[in-house]
Amino acid sequence: MVSKNRFPADVNELLTANRLPKPVLPPGGQLVINKKTKTVDYVGPK
Repeated sequence: MVSKNRFPADVNELLTANRLPKPVLPPGGQLVINKKTKTVDYVGPK
C-alpha cells in the first residue's frame, strides 16, 4: 500500500493501492506519473 507520505513509484503501484482496474489502452500507449505536476499522463498514439 502506498504511504500517505510518499508519491507512488509507478502507475501500477497507484492502481493497486487504490484497488482500481488497469485501464485498456491502445497498442503502444502507456500511463506515466508526472511527479512535477502530480498527475498521471497518457503517452502514446492517440
